[in-house]
Amino acid sequence: MNCVDEYGRPRTVKIGPHVYRILYSKESWKKYAPTQRRRDNYGITLAEQCVILINTKRLNLSQMRDTVLHEVLHAIFALHGFATMPIDVPETTDLEEVIVLLLAPNVLNVMRENPHLLEWLTDETP
Repeated sequence: MNCVDEYGRPRTVKIGPHVYRILYSKESWKKYAPTQRRRDNYGITLAEQCVILINTKRLNLSQMRDTVLHEVLHAIFALHGFATMPIDVPETTDLEEVIVLLLAPNVLNVMRENPHLLEWLTDETP
């Protein structure tokens, strides 16, 4: 399977042991998130289905890149169980440090496992 679509956008991203499909069509929103109340979302991550939906109608290319990365971060949180768990951090804990410790190695791993994603995200072509 080709890692990018006809527009050069990534079709898949490997996050931990999971391969997420990245879907850009309006039909995908209807299929995977028919009850989604906020149709004005730029993107949505469906961790249980390993699917990331991107609302291309509302986004220019730079916003789309930002949104894909945003949704990848949601998938990283889901991988570690933080997506459904309220974070109750003691006052002595630096929440920012907890988040950075979680994200840094995982973002690095996603970039290493998905060079097609990194290339697309950093492309400066408008």
